[in-house]
Amino acid sequence: MSKLAVLIPDGENEHVLWTARSLAHSKQVRLYILSNKRWTPVRFSRHCRLYKFRPIGTEREARLHALAEIAQRVPVDVILPVGEEGVQFAAAERDALSKLAALPPLPGLESLSIARNKWLLNQFARKHNLPAPESALVTLDAAFDQHISDLPYPVLLKPTSLTDGQGIRRFETPADLRRFLEGQDSTLFKDQYLVQAFVPGSDVGLSVLCRDGEILAFTMQRGIISAAHRFGPLMAMEFVKQDDVLEVGQRLVSALRWSGVAHIDFRRDSRDGQAKIVEMNARYWGSLLGSLVAGVNFPYLACLAAQGIQFPTPEYRLSKYVYATTVFREGLRWFLGKSSLKGFTFEETGLRFFLTDPFPELAKRLVLPVGEFSRR
Repeated sequence: MSKLAVLIPDGENEHVLWTARSLAHSKQVRLYILSNKRWTPVRFSRHCRLYKFRPIGTEREARLHALAEIAQRVPVDVILPVGEEGVQFAAAERDALSKLAALPPLPGLESLSIARNKWLLNQFARKHNLPAPESALVTLDAAFDQHISDLPYPVLLKPTSLTDGQGIRRFETPADLRRFLEGQDSTLFKDQYLVQAFVPGSDVGLSVLCRDGEILAFTMQRGIISAAHRFGPLMAMEFVKQDDVLEVGQRLVSALRWSGVAHIDFRRDSRDGQAKIVEMNARYWGSLLGSLVAGVNFPYLACLAAQGIQFPTPEYRLSKYVYATTVFREGLRWFLGKSSLKGFTFEETGLRFFLTDPFPELAKRLVLPVGEFSRR
């Protein structure tokens, strides 16, 4: 099969580098990128054949025009959005984009709006009898005051739209929560945050590629090492298989009639053992290269799906994945006798991707310490 020419329309997204490295691993892709940022890590990647900068911001017509220019200049087989804004753009403009190239499975706009909003997702899950924590939208009225009094404590105050644990705060009592909210600008919190009962237990993540509510490929992981702040993304993980997580995830994507990729965060409740849905990211995820190491190349499979090429649901290995930065940090901790991370191979680390494509990370840390790039 000749190489697929893949165009990423949202090259400014932080997960594009991991997507590029996954596509390159297939050895079947030529990669072109459009970005509204002049400098990003992926611009320095050896896997990028063409990087086109256009200061188009979020203007729909300008981005469509820029993509059409690239498609006229080079042959493009697949347009592959990476981040949630890119997926939103492609889903809204699928008719225009499909005239330029094939598109991977993309969600409907209504399903996408539910997935991107923690409150809407929580209510959707509970409406469909899917396990999810008790929650209340911050409306700052009498009904809200009653709701937060009825919730079991502790609770988490979460922004409805941010990801990677940003903006989450924990409160032990209703009085603590009320005191905090009374000291804030109500316009920043009203209808923009939810209060959710804290679920004691452990995190489990399910990554999927779907078409019309059917899972085409998946991996599942649990954390070994978390980020420095307690609600942040994982820094080391192991891939696992838990039938109940897959069953609940399948029911969720089926109810949404989901098409495209997503990463669903679960919390396994230590009180009843139930896996509860807490968040859904409608994009490629930070541990994408971990899925690749485990044996599932999601971006490449999405390109095959765009081309109408069928493939069996791939099996994944019960392996580990450790970010390169974590390897360096834990190596120092090991030298000091403080690291508990053990039992992984070089092939299960991000070092293999860094050593074969080092310039994006070097540029991030050494070449571009100021200006547009450093303000990301």
